[in-house]
Amino acid sequence: MHAQKKQKVITSDIDWCIENYNNLSPSNFIEIFNYGDVSSANMRYSAIISMKRFLKKVPNGSQIKREFKRWRGSQQEQTFWNERKIKLAREFAEARARLSVINSVGRIAEEEANILGNRESDGPGVGPSSAVAAGINTEERSRGAESPSMGTNAVRALSVQESER
Repeated sequence: MHAQKKQKVITSDIDWCIENYNNLSPSNFIEIFNYGDVSSANMRYSAIISMKRFLKKVPNGSQIKREFKRWRGSQQEQTFWNERKIKLAREFAEARARLSVINSVGRIAEEEANILGNRESDGPGVGPSSAVAAGINTEERSRGAESPSMGTNAVRALSVQESER
């Protein structure tokens, strides 16, 4: 039986580093491939710039390795990672906020669909889903969306309907 050959792994990050060697830096690499922690980013970057394939194809490969050794543990690296952590935390918070808004809009849409469904079954102007039950008087209905109190009354009506369930 023949010994199996080790398969070469060619990944996009290696190719990207080779193609972009003129502008290659640890910070560019980390941002492009969205690393969030120091150790995994440094391990991968170090592995790439130490590969025979990289060193053969990149004319300034040894210079890139020297620059990386200077960068590790430097004030520049610490500052970069502090700013990166803040940026990632901000992005995470924004994503959570967007998800919360999406979920809220979905719940509101579901409530509105239920209200509209009740209106159709109760008939126009009848039942708890009518504008009168929502606390919206004729003057407010004629003003429509221009009235700031209309939104407040609609929210109050939804709250009342929720508590009645």
